[in-house]
Amino acid sequence: MAASALPPITPALDAAGIKKAATSLAAGTPASEMTLVLRPDPTIHDGRYANNGWLQELPKPLTKLTWDNALLVSYNRGQKLGLSADELKDGGAIVTVAFNGKTIEAPVWCLPGLAEDVAVLHFGYGRRRAGRVGGGAGVDVYPLRASAKMWHGPVTLGKTGRQTELFSTQHNHHMEGRALVRAGTLATFTADPDFAAKMGESPKKAERLYPGFQYNG
Repeated sequence: MAASALPPITPALDAAGIKKAATSLAAGTPASEMTLVLRPDPTIHDGRYANNGWLQELPKPLTKLTWDNALLVSYNRGQKLGLSADELKDGGAIVTVAFNGKTIEAPVWCLPGLAEDVAVLHFGYGRRRAGRVGGGAGVDVYPLRASAKMWHGPVTLGKTGRQTELFSTQHNHHMEGRALVRAGTLATFTADPDFAAKMGESPKKAERLYPGFQYNG
């Protein structure tokens, strides 16, 4: 239609702003400063589905956590926080999260591939009256949010020395040290024809539920 087009706009380059941003990047992020990113939970969203047991059982993407939310940090950040080897692997170390003038406590889960100076918290958990299924599950993150900083901002973490247990389906199908495939070379077989059987686990006679059977043939 005639005269319906918007007037052309010629953008101007903000040289001062670019210089300021480049200087900030060159200086790097202080070691004590991290950025906290707040996101709705992948399964129960903002908490409206917290009382749905099927969604609580559904493993989260990447972490495979169920029935809980956790502060996601990188392995390097976990080491800087002084987490033990078990805490780095299985999570559960409780830390203080100081953000936007408020402080809460949350368990830590180390996530490979996460930027070292970024931490992620999902809100939607910690509801007190969600119902029989979802009430009391997880940590309430909403006290950290404010209109000025609803999604991200600088955060300070501190270790409390306490622990809790997090549940993840990540290791459900591990072989626990058992050989997935028993294989060997011809030389190994020649030296010990029973090498494959020795790689398995055979319960002791006293540990068996049923009596053995003698095969004669």
